[in-house]
Parts: sequence; C-alpha cells; structure tokens
Amino acid sequence: MDTPTEIALHLSDEDGKPVSTKGATGKATVLSGGKTETVDLVSAGGAKLAGSLVKPLVSGDKVVVSARTADGRRMQVRHVER
Repeated sequence: MDTPTEIALHLSDEDGKPVSTKGATGKATVLSGGKTETVDLVSAGGAKLAGSLVKPLVSGDKVVVSARTADGRRMQVRHVER
C-alpha cells in the first residue's frame, strides 16, 4: 500500500529487478467486516500495479491479489492487515 486508500503491487524478478507492468492486469479482493470489495489493479507506471480502495484497511482485513503480466505469468498474494 502506498497511501491509505490505495492497493499497490510492485513487481520484480527473481533477482529483485523491477518488471514492467505495461499490459499487466490484476484484481484485489478485500474482505472487511463481513463485506467484500473487488478492486481492479492497473499499471501505474514502472513496476507498479495499483487500484483505489473505498476506505482504508483496518486491522484484521484480508486481501487476496491475483495478477497476470503481459507475457502471461500469473501471481497471487495474500495479506492480513495488522
């Protein structure tokens, strides 16, 4: 997360070098207080995919991110807010 109302995914390769997000897509599913919010993630320049949240995450919120790079590589990330 770069701001309280943004979900950001910064992509890098196995050596830690940034990977371009041009043509990449993703979705984040946020589970908060029994409600589900889906956020589309789009290229925000460089190696960053980002999307806007309706409200900031709070302790206990769960986030699952699924994304695909332009060359078809898929990834999934899970996060629980502390």
